[in-house]
Amino acid sequence: MPLDIEDELARLYGADLAEFVVERTRLAGALKKEGRRAEAQRVRELRKPSLSVWVVNRLAHSHRKELDLLLDAAHRLSVAQRTLLTGGDRQAFDQASKAERESLHRLAKAARSILGERASAATLERVTSTLRAAAVSDDVRPDLARGRLTVDVDLAGFEAFAGVPTSAPSAPKPRYHRGADEHVEREQAEREAAARRATIERAKAALRSAREREAKLAKKLRESERSERAARATHQRAERAVERLRTDHDAAATEVEAARARLDEAQRS
Repeated sequence: MPLDIEDELARLYGADLAEFVVERTRLAGALKKEGRRAEAQRVRELRKPSLSVWVVNRLAHSHRKELDLLLDAAHRLSVAQRTLLTGGDRQAFDQASKAERESLHRLAKAARSILGERASAATLERVTSTLRAAAVSDDVRPDLARGRLTVDVDLAGFEAFAGVPTSAPSAPKPRYHRGADEHVEREQAEREAAARRATIERAKAALRSAREREAKLAKKLRESERSERAARATHQRAERAVERLRTDHDAAATEVEAARARLDEAQRS
């Protein structure tokens, strides 16, 4: 029966981190045997996750309910943030923010249990920040939901994807002070709009910087992977050469034995 690639990838990303390379090699080999060379090549090129990313993927498989609650809370928080910036009610934002914090707290506790002795403060912080950022990213959210993340997701990306700053300003309150006129109201609204635009521009700049860094690292990784494949191909060629020499040597040894037998026969005659 042909391999189900989705089931196999779920097993790969759900396996222990120390087994990732072995499982990746096994899956690529099995696909190649089935004649699915393109899929086998894509599997061979899959990145080994960092420790924090591996934990996030494990959480997606072992704590599905909590992850779904986080995804729901993050979506509601993103909507509430946009609404809040246009003068909407703050209650929806506060409720979604609380739900997100609670989900992250429970998932961080589960991550600590999975990590055991490897649960450093830095790793747990990366797990939490990746969960928060990936949950609201249209590009990364599907991989988080499937437990297929390959890299950590930066908080700068989270701010940009959300479309608003993480610490949203309070909803503007109506002005009832005596003597306030439309000119003052308009100036206040313009200052608030300028502040929002500045925050968004900073978030966009942070995202560009993060993407540039990721692109550079991705290039280095591709170069390293090409070197690895070239070394593997050289090793395979050497193995084949050794096997041919061994075969030729065995044939020559057989000829020696045959020649010796003929000599012995001739000497006895």
